[in-house]
Amino acid sequence: MNTKTKYVVVGVALLCLAYPGFAWLIGLQVEASMAKREQQAVEQYPGSITLISRQYHRGVYGATEDLTYGLGGSALRAFAPLASGSNIGAMHLIVHNTIHHGPLPRFRTIGLATISTQIQLPTEVSAKLRALLGSEPTIQIHGRLGWLGGMTTEMDSASYQARLADGTEISWQGLKASSSVNRDLSATSADVRLASFGIKSAQVQVEIDALHMQADWKRTFDLLYTGPFALKIGTVKWQSLPGSRQVLLQGFAVNGSGAADGDFYKSAVDIGADAVQAPGYSVTHADYAVSIEHLHGPTLVALMKEARAAQLPTTATTDGFKKDGVELLLHEPVLKITRLGFTMPEGELRLSATASAPGLKREDFDGGPLPAALLQHLNLAADLRIDAALVTRLLASNGQRDALRAQIDAFEKQGYIKRDGTALTAHLTFEGGKLAVNGLPYPPNRTR
Repeated sequence: MNTKTKYVVVGVALLCLAYPGFAWLIGLQVEASMAKREQQAVEQYPGSITLISRQYHRGVYGATEDLTYGLGGSALRAFAPLASGSNIGAMHLIVHNTIHHGPLPRFRTIGLATISTQIQLPTEVSAKLRALLGSEPTIQIHGRLGWLGGMTTEMDSASYQARLADGTEISWQGLKASSSVNRDLSATSADVRLASFGIKSAQVQVEIDALHMQADWKRTFDLLYTGPFALKIGTVKWQSLPGSRQVLLQGFAVNGSGAADGDFYKSAVDIGADAVQAPGYSVTHADYAVSIEHLHGPTLVALMKEARAAQLPTTATTDGFKKDGVELLLHEPVLKITRLGFTMPEGELRLSATASAPGLKREDFDGGPLPAALLQHLNLAADLRIDAALVTRLLASNGQRDALRAQIDAFEKQGYIKRDGTALTAHLTFEGGKLAVNGLPYPPNRTR
């Protein structure tokens, strides 16, 4: 054996001897990291979950962890249909983690640790799900804890089919999800895909295909998030049974985003569908885009904390809500409806609007109702455009169509409705407590 080979053999031997020590030291770091992460998660959702107990058993190359969570507020309301009222407050959720320490966990990857997770639902909920579904879906959850403290998690569910006692059939295929969070949970990304989901009963049949959800968020102002969110569904079919009445939704999408600029926050959402078909109706390019801008971030967070505190057994009162609500209005938020409308074979409808309340002062809210103060400062501008043929189509099935048609004609003669080619238009403003349509005061001055 030459000298070089001896060095290699000695190096490998030393590495093998040192590896258990490295794994043990990494195990200490993993335990601390997991504890900190779990505490941060609980603090992010006060009133929803509480960590009742944590049992951690660490070995050289791995560990096991059992977490018992108490449920409260919104979480209890979600489980309420599956639990009796007397036991609902005592329901617990148990999470069991099987952990393998690095630096080469099970020699399958590089990182601090890999984690396999099993979630045990409250006993009563689990029993009712088994009775309802016949069996519980098999869901695998695996995570990887990185060297910098971030974690990636993948969830996978095999195709599932079940037939309930009343004959209802439930099925899904291709459920896959992945997520990643950084060390302090301030940055989160998620990707969820579902190939298909279906429910068929004696009354209804629902089919959902090609669902895809994505999010990439960063925390700001402690509780708010910036970044995009997107949900897309290829098709949704809804059919009433027995019979052939069917609703078909194609290309449904929700796109949202949050952004911060200094002390101010903006939230926007755009909901749309390529096509909606229902008995007697065929709609395309349905769209609703709205945003709330110039929200004072610190005040909005304080308002959110007040809302969360209201779910806890504390002394939270409506005074905190009113104080933070008024403070938020004093920073002059702006509501914008960029687009609201749809298209039918007869024509198109489109609406846009902007609302704000500039110039509000704290004394405007002293001794008077909130709506009255707002109305005095409210600035509203809206534009409506609808094709005349579409108006006729929408009124066709209305029992008051003749009266409504006459009212529209009267508004046109008075100037409250204008024609632009084949379309009817109106421009509305509300300022200083007064409403105007196309520059004319409304209601009209009856003395004229």
